[in-house]
Parts: sequence; C-alpha cells; structure tokens
Amino acid sequence: MNTLLRILFPFQRPILTTVILIVTAIALYSCQESLEDKAQRQAYEYTRKYCPTPIDNNTRTDSIVFDRNKKVYYYYISFFNQLDDQEVVNENRTLFAEMLTQSVKDSPSLRTFLEAGFRFEYVCHSGSKPGKILVRIKI
Repeated sequence: MNTLLRILFPFQRPILTTVILIVTAIALYSCQESLEDKAQRQAYEYTRKYCPTPIDNNTRTDSIVFDRNKKVYYYYISFFNQLDDQEVVNENRTLFAEMLTQSVKDSPSLRTFLEAGFRFEYVCHSGSKPGKILVRIKI
C-alpha cells in the first residue's frame, strides 16, 4: 500500500497534506451559505409558508422581504380594528418602536443578523385601506 501511495503521490508528505487541506477548505467554504443568502431564503420561506398570517392582536404579517443590497429586512404588516386608525398609531408610535426593537433584540433567530449590521424596517399598512401606510419603523 505504501508503494502505491508513492506511485500515485510522488511528492513529499507535507506537500500532499497541504494540498488536501486546501482542497478541503475550499470545498467546505463553497458549501457555506452566506448570511445574505440565509436571510433572503428565510424571508422567502416564511412568506411562502405563513403569509398572510392570521390576524392576531389586530395585526397581520403580510410578507417579509430581504433587500441584499441594503441588508434590510422589510416586514409588511396590516393593522386592523382599533389599530387601523392614524391617530391611534401616531399616539403610540414610540411604544410600537420600543416594542419592535426589543422583539428583534430578543429574537434568537434574528440576533446573528442584527450583530452583522443588518437593519429591520416595519411597514405598517391600514387593513381597510391597504395602500395607506400608517407608520414605518426602522430598527
């Protein structure tokens, strides 16, 4: 067997080891999914599987989109019933921003993206007038 290895690999063992390590590293690196790819895939899969979500606490998630160039997650949400009122939204804008910011920070699935400098933007529309944006919250 040793003779066969010398015939197939006539170079010295350190060179062979280096070549094997480089090939292995390249193979492992090429199999890795970039963080941007992962974000885009997760946003697409969540939207495809769950959106629009059922209305819960007067809100519905309509879709999630990830913009690779800006590294921004966009959450498109509709407000219903008592929240579907511009005055109510204006009065509670700071509270919404605080709650959403804390929610992103506390989410284990989003922590990696937040630490990598990704941003999050919530675009909240009126449920009764879908073209009307009630508030945009940037995190």
